[in-house]
Amino acid sequence: MLAAPIMNAGCNRRLSRGRFTVNEIVPDIFTWAWFSEPHGYNFNGYLVRHPEVNLCIDPVLPGDENLADIARVGVAMILLTNRNHSRAAN
Repeated sequence: MLAAPIMNAGCNRRLSRGRFTVNEIVPDIFTWAWFSEPHGYNFNGYLVRHPEVNLCIDPVLPGDENLADIARVGVAMILLTNRNHSRAAN
């Protein structure tokens, strides 16, 4: 999928300090959750950080802190894996 090598020191980190819910699950792949009251469970968004392009996969509504850090990292592309994932993208 990604041709260039990914460089990172480790995983299980957060993108910023303080109370924050975007967590690195493997090197350079982050996730954050949004709880859906109607469904009764979390939906998850993903951010793949790469030297050539950062990609969000099925991004869910981030909180203000999450949005600020995602914007700081930068997103060049968004991938929606099914039509129900368009959310607020339209």
